[in-house]
Amino acid sequence: MTKARVFLFLNLAFLGGVALRSFTMPPLAFVLLFFLYSAFLWLVSLWQGSAEKVTFLSRLALMAVLLASAALGVIRLASYQQVRVYSFSDFQNRKVEIKGRIISPAQEFPQSQRLNIEVESVKLDGEEKQVKGEIIVSLKRYPTYGFGDALILRGIVKPLMRGDEFVSWYMSYPNVVAGDDLPRPFWVSIFDLREIFSQGLERSLPEPQSSLAKGLLLGEDSGLDKKYKDQFRIAGISHIVALSGYNITIVASAVMKILQIFSIGAVSAFWVSGLGIIFFTVLTGAQASTVRAAIMGVLVLVAQKEGRIYSMTNSLVFAGTIMTFQNPTVLRFDVGFQLSFLATVGLIFVAPKLESYFQWMTNAFKLREIIVVTLASQIMVLPLLISYFGSISTFGLLANILVLPIIPASMLVSFSSGVVGITSSDLGFFLGWSAQFFLKWIFFVAERVSFLPLSSFQVSMPRLLLISFVLIYYAALIFLLRGKRKYFTFLNAEA
Repeated sequence: MTKARVFLFLNLAFLGGVALRSFTMPPLAFVLLFFLYSAFLWLVSLWQGSAEKVTFLSRLALMAVLLASAALGVIRLASYQQVRVYSFSDFQNRKVEIKGRIISPAQEFPQSQRLNIEVESVKLDGEEKQVKGEIIVSLKRYPTYGFGDALILRGIVKPLMRGDEFVSWYMSYPNVVAGDDLPRPFWVSIFDLREIFSQGLERSLPEPQSSLAKGLLLGEDSGLDKKYKDQFRIAGISHIVALSGYNITIVASAVMKILQIFSIGAVSAFWVSGLGIIFFTVLTGAQASTVRAAIMGVLVLVAQKEGRIYSMTNSLVFAGTIMTFQNPTVLRFDVGFQLSFLATVGLIFVAPKLESYFQWMTNAFKLREIIVVTLASQIMVLPLLISYFGSISTFGLLANILVLPIIPASMLVSFSSGVVGITSSDLGFFLGWSAQFFLKWIFFVAERVSFLPLSSFQVSMPRLLLISFVLIYYAALIFLLRGKRKYFTFLNAEA
């Protein structure tokens, strides 16, 4: 077994450990036993013997390392949750004063705003304690607060639950005692660009196109009216307003191919597209979800540039491991990360398999490639869309084929109008006029498809059945992809 395959299996074992802990509650003794058994196997493998023994013991050593990697995944998520769950347990349902800093852009709603605050200290009965943890806070819509602002709040700390699962600690409409006068860190100013860019979109585009553009570019759908959100859900295109690699990978792929239409070399197209992704990421605030999506987009560009699908497997899995290690909850609870990862898998592995079935279609203006990319992404994320949105759109594939090919153009033109709108409302409005054509088309498709008879039906599965469906679906997909041409051979291809 090559070193590359060992590296791949180690990453998969870690992700498997995180997944195990995400859905189960293994006792600490079980995890410790995992480590002790791994250590024992490792010590046995150090024993020198015949060539046959060495081979057998080498396999034991590999098993030991894989078990240790899986146990590390279990412990990483357990320790992360320990901090989140127990950081405020001593203050639960008690009125306290907290001091902290906003760590992400506010979610704005018509009558309220929601903030994620990293707490530095908690004061109870006049005694201040240093506490590290995060808390979600709901406040009135005004005054507004931005990323990096330091606040002192007084209110009651409560656990926020999703069914029986703990989500976060929560304060509902506490009193804002003061905003800290401490200077904001320099890097926080990057996130001010997001607000400036958002204002540029508002100057360039009317409603509801402005809110849709924010959803496509910033993953911010709070401004969309409930009517439009329902239409998007029924039509099966709600995912387009959740900024993720699902958006960025499609745009990255399309930009590279469009540049090549104008006889720009593959290497130049790669660097232009890559720098464009970086510029987009910084200008839209460089949030963790955007950075993750950008990484996935860059991986797609690398795969297309190198033309070697197999060589991308380790890079893709390693990128997922790094992101999961930094925040292990994303593997189960972050839909943006999941869409990013699976969409990237679809573009790298599934799209080449589908390409052979669409040779009959014209490739004028890269139409065939756009359709293939759309279908590949849809195939990979379908179970996820069912799981999160709770319904199956009867005409979802049709709606996505009608909408996704214009997503790159919608994002590029909207992005340009937002940038120009920062300095010139008139020029921004001119560019916004062309963006409206694409954005109105998305609304048109969502409305028409959602009004079709039997356009969607609800899917309600018990948790165990839903998990089984997802596992069977992806197992069947891997089996189909390991066909005659074997595009998906990362488990048996020599790297």
